Order: sequence, then structure tokens, then C-alpha cells
Amino acid sequence: MLKTLEETNDPNRVIDLVASTLRLKPAEAYKLFASDNIEERMMMLIDFVTQEIQAQKLQKEIKSRVHDKLEQTNREYFLKEQMRQIQKELGVDKQRDEELDEFAKKLESIKQFLNEDAYKEIKKQINRLSKMHQDSADANLLQNYVEWVLEIPFGSYAKGELSIKNVAKQLDLDHYSLTKPKERIIEYFAVRELLAKNAKANAKKTKNRDTESQKSKGTILCFYGPPGVGKTSLANSIAKAISRPLVRIALGGLEDVNELRGHRRTYIGAMPGRIVQGLIEAKK
Repeated sequence: MLKTLEETNDPNRVIDLVASTLRLKPAEAYKLFASDNIEERMMMLIDFVTQEIQAQKLQKEIKSRVHDKLEQTNREYFLKEQMRQIQKELGVDKQRDEELDEFAKKLESIKQFLNEDAYKEIKKQINRLSKMHQDSADANLLQNYVEWVLEIPFGSYAKGELSIKNVAKQLDLDHYSLTKPKERIIEYFAVRELLAKNAKANAKKTKNRDTESQKSKGTILCFYGPPGVGKTSLANSIAKAISRPLVRIALGGLEDVNELRGHRRTYIGAMPGRIVQGLIEAKK
């Protein structure tokens, strides 16, 4: 082609030869070959050649980007595979398998205290975690979630006995005066104790195990007042008297409701709410 162009002195012949190597659209080719104006044909050819050069440059750039991306992907895969083999030699994979087995055993141990949907969801997340690379951000988020869920004390209940005498004794031991609050607290527990006795009696008569569990929830004790008047210390005394764990959740300065109910799992560093953390801290 180059030799022919060098030997040709006819401009139209040169234009035809060069145009034959270009990828022209039918309309463009017709316009070029149908024109009999040499100057017009030459300008059209220059435009077509310029477009072809730009297209080739763009294609080369895209090809280079794809090649670099593939090289980066292959490099990451190679490094991850090396890391996996190193971790295998160090026993890290074995440790992860042990963690996943521990999660599965823990889930089975609390299965009877979960509804079917909750059990399936937790099991699904554990299976999903087992298929993830342990160094990925998603794996860390999911593992934190599973660990928090399995730390909740499902089926673990405090075995404290409800006794008015114990409550009154503990209140008098820890507090001087505060007559009205003490009377209201004792009144509250007197009602609770009476309801508990009636529930046990009905359970024996009907021989129905669920009857005793259908106790009235009663009311919620709420202490209010300025700081330092004894609200927290009264709650501590009640917890001691009935042998129940006590968790203190301070809401002072709480601006974000997510701190109370928990953050979305999609956020990095997401944590359960203070109520769930309190349950985990109490362990019962």
C-alpha cells in the first residue's frame, strides 16, 4: 500500500487508496467517491482519517484500562491467595472454622427459645459468613452482628425470689427515711407476690404449665426527681432484695435515637442499642 502511494502522482488515486482502508459508513463512502472536486474530496478524507485516528486512540486507551484492571484484579487475587495459604500454615483458617462451629453450636443451644423465623435468619447469616473472605469489610460487619446476637441471653432467667420481707429489709438497710417511696415500692411488690401465688395455685388446679406463665405484668415502677435524691440507689436495693441483675442505662445527653435502638448493620462500626447491650451485660 505504501509503495503504491509513493509511486502514484494522481491525487484522486491516492484518495481512493487511502479511503479503501478506512471503515467508512455507506453514506460517507458514497459522498467521497461521488464528488469530482479534488479539494473537497481531500478535505473529506482528512476529516475521515482524523476521526479514525481518534477512534483508534480511544480504543487503545480503553484496552489499556481493561488490561490494567485485569492486572490489578489478578494481582489482588494472587495476594489474597498467598495470604490464605500463609494463614492456613499459621492455623488461622482452623481458628476461623472453630469460630464458625462455635457459632453453630451456640445457635443450636438456644434454638428452643427462638421462633422459627429468627432461627432461620441467624443460621442464614452464619452460613453467609462462612462463605466470605475473613479480611473483607462485610465479613467483619457480619461477624460482629452474629457475635452480638448470640451474646443475648436467650433462655437465661434470674431465679430471684419475690419476698416483701426481703424488699422491706433491704430498703431499710440501705436508706434512712424515704417513707413514702418505700411504702409505694412495698405495695407494688405485695400485689406482685399475691398475683404470683394465685398463678401457682391455678397452675396446680388445672395442671397447665402455661397458666403460671400467664402472670399479670403489673405496672412499671418509675422514680422521678432531681439528681441525688436516691432514685438509682432505690433501684439497686430492689435488685439486691429480689436477687435480680441490675443494668443502668443513662440517657442524659442522648441525641441520636439509634444509640437507644441500635444502628443499621450497613454502617461501619454499627452497634446494638443500649437496651440490647444492657441485656447482654445482665446475662439474664
